[in-house]
Amino acid sequence: MKAETERSALDVKLKHARNQVDVEIKRRQRAEADCEKLERQIQLIREMLMCDTSGSIQLSEEQKSALAFLNRGQPSSSNAGNKRLSTIDESGSILSDISFDKTDESLDWDSSLVKTFKLKKREKRRSTSRQFVDGPPGPVKKTRSIGSAVDQ
Repeated sequence: MKAETERSALDVKLKHARNQVDVEIKRRQRAEADCEKLERQIQLIREMLMCDTSGSIQLSEEQKSALAFLNRGQPSSSNAGNKRLSTIDESGSILSDISFDKTDESLDWDSSLVKTFKLKKREKRRSTSRQFVDGPPGPVKKTRSIGSAVDQ
């Protein structure tokens, strides 16, 4: 019975994980389609501006410098075929930066001081409980947060 509940819980987790993967794949495909659409638009603008032989498009030097990125052309041939980013493996560097706090090991605790400190804490607790030897304290009155009236 316990194994069946664990199995069903794991099945639910697997179903959710598969669903998340599907959603992320669809998002990536949508983003890639948007990117391709924008690249086509940039290509059309480049062709209009660079191949205008009629001279109908007059650009100032400021506009030309602002549009200079269009002259760069397509990305280099090494990246043109593979549009995906390469995976960055940072797990080793992240793990190597971990510093462990060895406070217990680095401090030289004198055991007699620790015992004295613990004994003083106990004495304080005992002394507060001895205040009510004559009888228990009266009922605790609670104050309202809005005013100073006392609850019953």
